[in-house]
Amino acid sequence: MAWKLYYPKHKNNNMKSRILKAVVAVVAPLVIEFVIKKIAEKFDEKPAEDKKRVPVQNWE
Repeated sequence: MAWKLYYPKHKNNNMKSRILKAVVAVVAPLVIEFVIKKIAEKFDEKPAEDKKRVPVQNWE
């Protein structure tokens, strides 16, 4: 019975929670950086594509 004082049932869940928080703290910035790069690439590509699509014609 004394071992319950040192190793409570919720300790296992607490450790899982800490590990999960640590993983999220490491992975979240990487995911955010990846998403921002992808969005920036799409914005950089759009103006170049728009300029290529519009032909310049002289009607005179």
